[in-house]
Amino acid sequence: MGQKMISDVFLKPDQEELLTRLVEADRSLPYNQRGSFLFIQTVQDDFIRHPGLPDGYMLVQKGNVHALHDEGLLRVIRQGSATWFFDVSANGLSLYEEIETRAHSSAVEELGGLESGA
Repeated sequence: MGQKMISDVFLKPDQEELLTRLVEADRSLPYNQRGSFLFIQTVQDDFIRHPGLPDGYMLVQKGNVHALHDEGLLRVIRQGSATWFFDVSANGLSLYEEIETRAHSSAVEELGGLESGA
């Protein structure tokens, strides 16, 4: 009760991409090497650090990180004035699965159309 259905979460494409990149970065590491993400805001750039990301970090739009947090897709563990340590929440993982299922279904439909000569 009081819990939002994951399907009711609407994200912009770049926010879905950010969520996907976060989950896949975390899952790219062995379970015992996974850790929290670090979101850092600076005067010039905003970025996320994590050992599963290429080069260990990625530049991000602060608004996209805030949007994922506001939707309950990120769980902030510790927050400073310009930094957050966070994990992808259970709701974030569930939405990631929905996004992947939707992408897979679209790819299968496109393949079906190609095979039938459409």
